[in-house]
Amino acid sequence: MNDVPVCVLDISVLLYTPEALYDFPDKEVVIPVCILEELDCIKMDLGEKGRSAQIITRMLDKCRQLGSLSEGVCLPNGGKLRIELSEPDTGSLPYNPDLKNISNKVLAVAWTLYQKSREVVFVSQDENLRTKADILNVPTICYQGNRLDDSILYSGMHRYEVDKQKLRRLAKQASISKEEVFSEQQQREEINPNEGLLLSSSEAPDEEVLATYNSEKEQFEQVSKEQGVWGIRARNPEQQLALALLQNPEISVVTLSGKSGTGKTLLALAVGLQQMLVDNIYSCMLASRPIFPMGRD
Repeated sequence: MNDVPVCVLDISVLLYTPEALYDFPDKEVVIPVCILEELDCIKMDLGEKGRSAQIITRMLDKCRQLGSLSEGVCLPNGGKLRIELSEPDTGSLPYNPDLKNISNKVLAVAWTLYQKSREVVFVSQDENLRTKADILNVPTICYQGNRLDDSILYSGMHRYEVDKQKLRRLAKQASISKEEVFSEQQQREEINPNEGLLLSSSEAPDEEVLATYNSEKEQFEQVSKEQGVWGIRARNPEQQLALALLQNPEISVVTLSGKSGTGKTLLALAVGLQQMLVDNIYSCMLASRPIFPMGRD
């Protein structure tokens, strides 16, 4: 398969999406052996990188059963996977990179293969590494892949823009019907129970209306911006929505997702204490964390 284009994968690509192994049909995917050694260290990590490293290791073990990885095995997509065992020819490199850095060593392997008149493409998620490859005249691309776009995941809040007059009119109402907001039937059907609705207007960027959808009454109920608990007040619409949902005794389960430091635990504990000590809705509160951490958070 010497006439087949070669894609040398950097470890950043494999950690980003392990399935990248199968995303280069009709090409020879080359993984330098030094990456396998690095994966042994990374797979002990308790975060997402460790999880990806374990997945890659299992995938390579399955590929090993298809034949010799050093000679190359055929993949179902018509491509080929090969582990590159040879050391890079650093003597003729235009500069002396620090080969203790795994990414530099992988780039050196790609450069060595490129010097052998092979049609080589270096694939990496590392911007600086792609710049180095470009300096060495090695063709390089950023792997896009089929990783799930976080923006399409359910966020719990529907954002919709209206004109300024409509926004101010709806702001005076305690409840808002779906027909007052959405003109199309399809938009009305896409609203989920207890989903948040954030209305805004480009004509009045400082004005917003936040409401939650009551599926039984089939209407949105406006969320007060002044709501708070134990002196804690929301600083953005997402926290306002979280407070409204947590304080609603008719909602049995509330899941909050977000980066560290965005108030998820604080809001949940504050509302829990409020409903137990002040509102007397519950007699006790249980706060738990996994014994084995799921990640660095």
